[in-house]
Amino acid sequence: MTKRKPDMVHEIRISLQDKQSEQLDSMIAAIMVRNLGQGVGGILTPLVAGLSDVTFCVVIIILYEMVTGKDTGILQLLGLDITLASLRDSWVAYRNSPAYEAEYTSRASSVTGGLVNIFENIIFSLTGGATANWMQQQEQAESEN
Repeated sequence: MTKRKPDMVHEIRISLQDKQSEQLDSMIAAIMVRNLGQGVGGILTPLVAGLSDVTFCVVIIILYEMVTGKDTGILQLLGLDITLASLRDSWVAYRNSPAYEAEYTSRASSVTGGLVNIFENIIFSLTGGATANWMQQQEQAESEN
């Protein structure tokens, strides 16, 4: 059904005085700041909550060391003998174990398990595990020859 054209058009104009216009501008600015604060708060609130957790802080330090390639020494000061290389090597050893292969195969039969496998493969590649695994296989092949 088509809409018919209007018979009349009414125009309404609202005029504000200078003081009212300034107040409206202030209110709009306050709303924008509030909305920005809520957006930033949505990011900062979990981050601040996470910083009170030791595990979260250790993960952040490990990620920083992984991304920058720098050794901060903070983990050693805390008495944690954790380096990215040791984590990678232990992960490679675990991934080469028969227990992991059985777990990997059983997870692959479900959608969520398949997603977990994909996520683990991505993390394995990003941390250099695939390269370390390949290098170990090359060393084994050379020692056998």
